[in-house]
Amino acid sequence: MATVWTTCPNTEGYLPLPITTDRLITRAFHLSDLDAYRTLLRDPGAMEGEPIMDPAESQQELQRVLPPFTTDLLLGIFLRNPNGSEGELIGDGGMFRRADDNGVPRNWFEFAYRFKQEHWSRGYATEFGHAFMRFWWSLPRQQVSFEVAPSTLDRRETSQARERVIASVHKSNPRSERVLNKLGFEVFLSEPYDVDPMNHWLLQENSSILRPSAVEVKCTSKSGQTIKLAEGERITGDEIEERFGTLHLA
Repeated sequence: MATVWTTCPNTEGYLPLPITTDRLITRAFHLSDLDAYRTLLRDPGAMEGEPIMDPAESQQELQRVLPPFTTDLLLGIFLRNPNGSEGELIGDGGMFRRADDNGVPRNWFEFAYRFKQEHWSRGYATEFGHAFMRFWWSLPRQQVSFEVAPSTLDRRETSQARERVIASVHKSNPRSERVLNKLGFEVFLSEPYDVDPMNHWLLQENSSILRPSAVEVKCTSKSGQTIKLAEGERITGDEIEERFGTLHLA
């Protein structure tokens, strides 16, 4: 590991939440979310390991992500109803830092999310990711020093480093890899293992993909919906038709 001076957000004070998009409301969890959170933890599509069925363990998991935030910042992702009110909890996501054997956080913040399986392939992960990243980079910064993996640094960076976030995805999960690519992440390390290897991704501060919308696409389907893609966002024709129907550039 290499020790560097860099910046990171101060998440212990006021946070501009909730994060609202056309279809989602992302906010801090409350104790009153326990029943909804249990449905997420029991969903085999959302859980990388075994689903959590035990009520006491579910409550412990919720307690772990409640504010006030110190290091990790994990938020609930809810559907936004047509009238703007909050709907079903469909996932959670945010940033966390891995700890060493002594419980000391190390390396860059890591971006992660999960959704109930019934809500896959609807563009929610990309929508959440763009909104959350704009929120993340808008937070006030503080100067810090900590250890990071040398493979995440440029050759010219020794004691000072530009802030980054990372993400790790199994190569067997192309959906999440496409999401990270749309958010501007790039692979910096690819595991060579034969059994379920992972790609490790990196995004630097102020990536151009997070600038305000520059392209508007108008839907010609029954809804007549108008969407905006962030500058640099990549979306295939198949994904457009899957999410919005037949479209033409405005």
